[in-house]
Amino acid sequence: MESTEKRFLRTLGIAMGILFLGGLIIFIDTLTPPLPTPQTVIKEAPQEIPKSDNADYSTIVAEWQNRVVRVTCYWSSSNEQPLTLVGGSALLTTIADYGFVAVTNKHVITDSYGRTADSCGLLLVGFGDISSMETNPLKFLYGDPFLVDSNSRDVAYIKLGRANILRDKNGLFAAAAKAALNLCSVSRVRIGDELIVLGYPTIGSQNGITVTKGIIAGIENDYYVTDAKIDHGNSGGAAILIKDDCYIGIPTWASTGSVESLGRILKTDFYYP
Repeated sequence: MESTEKRFLRTLGIAMGILFLGGLIIFIDTLTPPLPTPQTVIKEAPQEIPKSDNADYSTIVAEWQNRVVRVTCYWSSSNEQPLTLVGGSALLTTIADYGFVAVTNKHVITDSYGRTADSCGLLLVGFGDISSMETNPLKFLYGDPFLVDSNSRDVAYIKLGRANILRDKNGLFAAAAKAALNLCSVSRVRIGDELIVLGYPTIGSQNGITVTKGIIAGIENDYYVTDAKIDHGNSGGAAILIKDDCYIGIPTWASTGSVESLGRILKTDFYYP
């Protein structure tokens, strides 16, 4: 039989072995990095890079400026001496009943006595200094102004007859007039919509077209009200609705308050078939 002393020593050895293994496990555990605690990762949605408005405006201006012309109308005075009046602006297009015309305002082709001009000169945009319109005949044509039945609305046409078309040897005017005209649908126009106005205001650039920007600030009978700048010389030009890139109407006149002014744009549905 095993003596009491031997049993004690064997039990002591087993206990010490267990203690040793426990200490070893604890030591090893301190050397092992802890496993990461599971976390919910929320991915942020990628941020959209804002589009440049300038690129859109530049593209629209480039598309429309080649069909907006500077207008100068002429009257003969009682002593047969020519009287010159700088009228404003006009949009080249083709209308079924009239052919190749420039659409403008009635007050551009009529004087303070209500007389219709004898003739009007048109300078194609971007092809010469507007202070010397007749120095480049290839970009300058004469047209015959006439009024249309528009229920007394402020609209008129300048017709380019066959003789004038023959002078357009490089086809610049004809190409502009034959290009499809994207007309705005009145039902699409909303207050707050952005627009641009193209024309030749007297306070604008003397070497080319001037573009102003604004919104539809209101709707008033035959007109859209806008905060886009309209001044003398803009009359008869083109107002373009940005969201649809379409022709919204004729910049016609402006009402000036004590500080600001608001312009009026004649709606297209009142004069264009």
